[in-house]
Amino acid sequence: MLELEELHDVGGDRIMVHARFDGVPVHFHIDAEAVDDFLQIEQLGIAHSIRELADNWNRFVPRLEPFIARREGHDFLVTTELLNP
Repeated sequence: MLELEELHDVGGDRIMVHARFDGVPVHFHIDAEAVDDFLQIEQLGIAHSIRELADNWNRFVPRLEPFIARREGHDFLVTTELLNP
C-alpha cells in the first residue's frame, strides 16, 4: 500500500512526494500538470495542484504503485504520460 506522508513545491512546477510503500520510505517528483491532467481540472498553479493531489491521493495510488514497485520508488518523475497511458 502506498501511503502519503508529505508533498511540497520544489520549483519548476514539480511536486516532491514523500510516501511509504509497504512501510518502506519512497520519494519521487510529479509534474503539477500531470496532477491536473489526471484529475481533468484547470491548471491554477502548483499550490492548487498540491492540494488536489493530497485530496485525491487514493485515485493516484493504483497508477503509481506498479511503477514504484518496478523503479524501487526513488528519484523519478511522474508525467502525464505515466498517469494517462
